[in-house]
Amino acid sequence: MSVPSPSFPFTDAERNAAVWAIACAHLMLKQGERLIPPDVVGVRVPPLLPAAAALRAGVLDAQDADVVALALSAVCQARDQVPEAIWQALGPPPASVLDAARAKAARLRGVQGGLRA
Repeated sequence: MSVPSPSFPFTDAERNAAVWAIACAHLMLKQGERLIPPDVVGVRVPPLLPAAAALRAGVLDAQDADVVALALSAVCQARDQVPEAIWQALGPPPASVLDAARAKAARLRGVQGGLRA
Protein backbone atom coordinates (compact mmCIF):
# COMPACT_ATOMS: atom_id res chain seq x y z
CA MET A 1 0.00 0.00 0.00
CA SER A 2 1.40 3.40 -0.94
CA VAL A 3 1.00 6.53 1.11
CA PRO A 4 1.01 9.77 -0.89
CA SER A 5 3.26 12.44 0.57
CA PRO A 6 0.39 14.89 1.37
CA SER A 7 -0.53 12.58 4.29
CA PHE A 8 2.89 13.28 5.78
CA PRO A 9 4.27 16.20 3.83
CA PHE A 10 7.99 16.73 3.87
CA THR A 11 9.23 20.21 3.11
CA ASP A 12 11.79 20.33 0.33
CA ALA A 13 14.54 20.77 2.93
CA GLU A 14 13.30 17.82 5.00
CA ARG A 15 12.95 15.59 1.94
CA ASN A 16 16.46 16.53 0.83
CA ALA A 17 17.75 15.78 4.34
CA ALA A 18 16.06 12.38 4.29
CA VAL A 19 17.52 11.56 0.86
CA TRP A 20 20.89 12.74 2.16
CA ALA A 21 20.57 10.44 5.20
CA ILE A 22 19.82 7.48 2.93
CA ALA A 23 22.87 8.29 0.80
CA CYS A 24 24.97 8.64 3.95
CA ALA A 25 23.68 5.33 5.33
CA HIS A 26 24.37 3.66 1.98
CA LEU A 27 27.97 4.91 1.97
CA MET A 28 28.44 3.93 5.62
CA LEU A 29 27.34 0.37 4.82
CA LYS A 30 29.72 0.24 1.86
CA GLN A 31 32.56 1.21 4.22
CA GLY A 32 31.62 -1.57 6.64
CA GLU A 33 29.88 0.58 9.25
CA ARG A 34 26.87 -0.83 11.11
CA LEU A 35 23.47 0.83 10.96
CA ILE A 36 21.83 -1.50 13.45
CA PRO A 37 23.43 -2.01 16.86
CA PRO A 38 25.11 -5.42 17.24
CA ASP A 39 22.78 -6.36 20.13
CA VAL A 40 19.71 -6.13 17.85
CA VAL A 41 19.33 -9.59 16.36
CA GLY A 42 17.30 -10.60 13.32
CA VAL A 43 16.87 -7.18 11.73
CA ARG A 44 18.36 -6.73 8.29
CA VAL A 45 18.89 -3.42 6.53
CA PRO A 46 16.57 -3.37 3.50
CA PRO A 47 17.73 -1.85 0.19
CA LEU A 48 18.28 1.87 0.71
CA LEU A 49 18.35 3.40 -2.76
CA PRO A 50 14.80 2.40 -3.85
CA ALA A 51 13.47 4.22 -0.76
CA ALA A 52 15.32 7.38 -1.81
CA ALA A 53 13.64 7.19 -5.23
CA ALA A 54 10.21 6.69 -3.61
CA LEU A 55 10.84 9.63 -1.30
CA ARG A 56 11.82 11.87 -4.22
CA ALA A 57 8.65 10.76 -6.05
CA GLY A 58 6.54 11.60 -3.00
CA VAL A 59 5.05 8.13 -2.46
CA LEU A 60 6.24 5.83 0.30
CA ASP A 61 5.05 2.31 1.02
CA ALA A 62 5.50 0.70 4.45
CA GLN A 63 8.95 -0.72 3.63
CA ASP A 64 10.14 2.60 2.19
CA ALA A 65 8.93 4.37 5.33
CA ASP A 66 10.86 1.89 7.46
CA VAL A 67 14.00 2.44 5.39
CA VAL A 68 13.72 6.23 5.61
CA ALA A 69 13.16 6.06 9.38
CA LEU A 70 16.03 3.60 9.84
CA ALA A 71 18.46 5.68 7.79
CA LEU A 72 17.53 8.92 9.54
CA SER A 73 17.66 7.32 12.96
CA ALA A 74 21.02 5.66 12.32
CA VAL A 75 22.62 8.77 10.87
CA CYS A 76 21.25 11.05 13.61
CA GLN A 77 22.44 8.68 16.35
CA ALA A 78 25.86 8.18 14.74
CA ARG A 79 26.32 11.81 13.77
CA ASP A 80 29.68 12.01 15.52
CA GLN A 81 30.88 8.70 14.08
CA VAL A 82 30.04 9.33 10.42
CA PRO A 83 33.37 9.10 8.58
CA GLU A 84 34.77 12.51 7.63
CA ALA A 85 35.04 11.50 3.98
CA ILE A 86 31.27 10.97 3.83
CA TRP A 87 30.55 14.35 5.43
CA GLN A 88 32.85 16.00 2.90
CA ALA A 89 31.42 14.09 -0.07
CA LEU A 90 27.77 14.76 0.77
CA GLY A 91 27.93 18.13 2.50
CA PRO A 92 25.63 17.57 5.50
CA PRO A 93 22.28 19.32 5.86
CA PRO A 94 21.68 21.47 8.94
CA ALA A 95 21.14 19.35 12.06
CA SER A 96 17.72 20.92 12.72
CA VAL A 97 16.47 19.89 9.27
CA LEU A 98 17.84 16.38 9.71
CA ASP A 99 16.10 16.08 13.10
CA ALA A 100 12.80 17.40 11.68
CA ALA A 101 12.94 14.85 8.84
CA ARG A 102 13.70 12.11 11.35
CA ALA A 103 10.65 13.06 13.43
CA LYS A 104 8.39 13.02 10.38
CA ALA A 105 9.76 9.66 9.25
CA ALA A 106 9.16 8.23 12.73
CA ARG A 107 5.53 9.43 12.66
CA LEU A 108 5.01 7.92 9.21
CA ARG A 109 6.57 4.67 10.34
CA GLY A 110 4.42 4.58 13.48
CA VAL A 111 1.19 5.04 11.56
CA GLN A 112 2.02 2.36 9.01
CA GLY A 113 3.52 -0.18 11.42
CA GLY A 114 6.44 -2.21 10.19
CA LEU A 115 9.90 -2.64 11.65
CA ARG A 116 10.59 -1.20 15.05
CA ALA A 117 14.38 -1.50 14.90
